[in-house]
Amino acid sequence: MLNHRIYLFLLLFFTVLNYSCKKDLGNYTYTEINEIKFPAELNGKLTAFVAKEFTVKPVLSFSKDESGDTSRYLYEWSYILPAPNPGSGMKVLSTSKDLNIVVNLAVGTYSGFYRVTDKQTGVQFRKAFKLEVRNEFNEGWLFLTEVNGQAQLDMLSQQPDGQFLVVNNLLDRLNTGLKLTGKPKLVYCYNTGALKGYGINLNYGIYIGTDKSTDRVHPDTFQWNLNYNVKKEILDFELPLDFHVDAIKMSTMSEKAYMVTNSGDVMGYDRVINLKYAAPMNYNNATKKTYKVAPFIGVSETITTMRAFFYDTENRRFVTHSNQFSPNLSSILERDGPEFKFSYNHTGLDMLYMTWVPFSAGEVISVLKDPTSETRFLACFNPISFKQTYYDQIVSPEIEKAESYAMSPDFGYLYYAVGSKLYQYNRSSVPAEGKLVLDVAPSKISLIKFQAYHNPTKYKDSNKLLVCSYDPGLPEGQNGKVEQYEVMLAAQGVQLQKTYTGFGKVVSMHYRER
Repeated sequence: MLNHRIYLFLLLFFTVLNYSCKKDLGNYTYTEINEIKFPAELNGKLTAFVAKEFTVKPVLSFSKDESGDTSRYLYEWSYILPAPNPGSGMKVLSTSKDLNIVVNLAVGTYSGFYRVTDKQTGVQFRKAFKLEVRNEFNEGWLFLTEVNGQAQLDMLSQQPDGQFLVVNNLLDRLNTGLKLTGKPKLVYCYNTGALKGYGINLNYGIYIGTDKSTDRVHPDTFQWNLNYNVKKEILDFELPLDFHVDAIKMSTMSEKAYMVTNSGDVMGYDRVINLKYAAPMNYNNATKKTYKVAPFIGVSETITTMRAFFYDTENRRFVTHSNQFSPNLSSILERDGPEFKFSYNHTGLDMLYMTWVPFSAGEVISVLKDPTSETRFLACFNPISFKQTYYDQIVSPEIEKAESYAMSPDFGYLYYAVGSKLYQYNRSSVPAEGKLVLDVAPSKISLIKFQAYHNPTKYKDSNKLLVCSYDPGLPEGQNGKVEQYEVMLAAQGVQLQKTYTGFGKVVSMHYRER
């Protein structure tokens, strides 16, 4: 009897349920929603450039909205930071229908999304795309130039196709925030390495200096803020208001460098041992005072050595930094023998120029001047053995008027500029001989240089002579020229290879490597 009642109950339940479902099916009406169709331009990859305006104006179509009233919709442009970057996740670029921004993303390829939400229905449509960020100013020559008596940063920017683009007044063009004041002094780049403790939190140094101040900028965007002033990376040292750097040079490829300040002080940096730019290294333990150093650094930028060389202008002597753990510069032990022709500690001469070149197994070379006359001397020595490889008076045309010097890393020829003329001094000939090899009149030569590339495996032109000149008769800011010359064998002169024009008067130059 009980089973019979259960059976009747179940039969009644399913009958009612079946009737309800059939009746319910007739209660719904279906309508098409307003669908959004995205343009084909978002199907592929969009390309943007760092620090430049980037605009995308997509034309949208709607299945149920012929008017295309933008106020009916919400918009969002976003991207995903690639892992494992800090703060990885979705980042919003804009909430406008059209994307119009100045790109401040790091170089790379990002997953991007364009979302459009219909406010009437609440339905959201999403289109995925790839966003490739490039840097138009990624690599190339940085020129600190003089324009109407003021410093200006120009650039010869290498493009992806290998061609070079002239960029005038780079800092203003990118709206970096850095305003240069005063006369141009230097521009220099080197790999500072990742920050360890106190200092400027940038792992690559681009230094831009005038006679008023020295600053760094972001290595990718060239953006600047107050914390990028060079004073911010000098530890526990009181600095004057007009503090600036006269010379800076990387030492080897170990994230190590030296700077010479406008007060003639030497400071050292070594990331590996966490040594910061700090108290002057030109300190005399005997007198308990510092002495002034000439604005030159004799050290290799590519070959590992433990020593850098400087010149004490007060005592007219060479000094050296013997190893990274030494807090002070030290004097050089005098040697006896026919190969030692001058005293390291009592030259009696003023320093006009000094650098390091790989010629003759590596040399520190310097041009010295008699303080009582116009006589110049060329002094060269090995930085490891201290053997003096050359020392003699420079007998060459107009040497007493020389304004800029450069030493060939391959042949040991000394080049110097006088007005529009370039002279070559060959110390290896018998007797040593100087001669005119180039005249760029009516232009005047402002700088000559052999670029010591920090990655010589990639960059092969360290033996090419760079001659910077300017034409006083042309408009300021556009009258500068940079020419690259090949140094010919057997001291036969120089041969023009490349010419670039359209800058200001180049005072300092350095290649921003990648």
